[in-house]
Amino acid sequence: SSATWDMEKKELHLHYDSHRTNLDVIGKAIAKAGHDTDKYKAGKTTYDALPDCCKYRN
Repeated sequence: SSATWDMEKKELHLHYDSHRTNLDVIGKAIAKAGHDTDKYKAGKTTYDALPDCCKYRN
């Protein structure tokens, strides 16, 4: 598995073993860490706990 972050596009490019996980599991983990995905949104408390440099909502 590997992941790269495109700072200009604000996109995560992810390569993973589909026999070990799936996009739903990954998306939920990303949201649980405080970041939104197309399908899952981080909770307000989790998002608010991010360092200022990691916040992206207006």
